[in-house]
Amino acid sequence: MPRFVHPNVTAYRQSGRMMVQRHLIWVTARSYATDEPVSIGFWDDRHDADLAVYDPVTGASVTRTYHAGGSVIEIEEIAHNRGLDIHPAYVTLAPTSSEVDAILRGYRLRHAPVELHRMWFDHATRQPLAPAHVWFPGHLGKAPLTTPPAGGAGRLRFTIVPPTRALSFGNPELLSDTVQSQRAGDRIFRHIATAGTREIPWMRNK
Repeated sequence: MPRFVHPNVTAYRQSGRMMVQRHLIWVTARSYATDEPVSIGFWDDRHDADLAVYDPVTGASVTRTYHAGGSVIEIEEIAHNRGLDIHPAYVTLAPTSSEVDAILRGYRLRHAPVELHRMWFDHATRQPLAPAHVWFPGHLGKAPLTTPPAGGAGRLRFTIVPPTRALSFGNPELLSDTVQSQRAGDRIFRHIATAGTREIPWMRNK
C-alpha cells in the first residue's frame, strides 16, 4: 500500500519542534498446539502499551497491545526503490524477552504475516501525534536464532520479505498435462512424463 503520513505529523514536523519516533512490529503466527493464528506485537520502547495503528488491509485505525522492555533490539534501514526488486526488512529481537521466547517456542513462524509500523510522539508530552502508519507489510522469510558465546547475548533476526516476492515464484502447474489440456484441449505436454526416457528418431529412416 502507498506510504502515508498523517497530516498531524506533517504539521508538527513543519513546526520545527522535536519529535520522537518509535517502530512497531506485528506478527501473526500459528500455534503448534491448535494451529490457530495468534498475533503479538513488539515495539522499541520501555513499557508495554496499547497503541492505535492503521491496518494495512482495511486502512482503519485499530488498537493493539505492543510489548516492550527490550524486546526489539534493532530495525535496520530499508531501501525504498521503484521497480519489482526485492528489498527485505531486517528486525532483531531479544530472545530473552518472555514474549519473544513464547512465540519462538510455541508458534510456527515460517511465512507468518508481519507488519512494520512507525509512530511519532510529541517530544515534550510523549503523546502520540497520530495512529502509527504502515511502513512495511510482508511475510517472514527467515528467523534464525543465534547462539551467543559465554557471557554474550542471543539474538533473533527476522528477515521480512515484501509481497512482491510472490511475483518471483514459478507455477508448477504450467508443466502439467492435466491443467494444460483444460485450455481448448491443448495436449502439448501429453508425453512429458516419458519424454526423457524415449528415443525420438530424427532424419533417420526407421
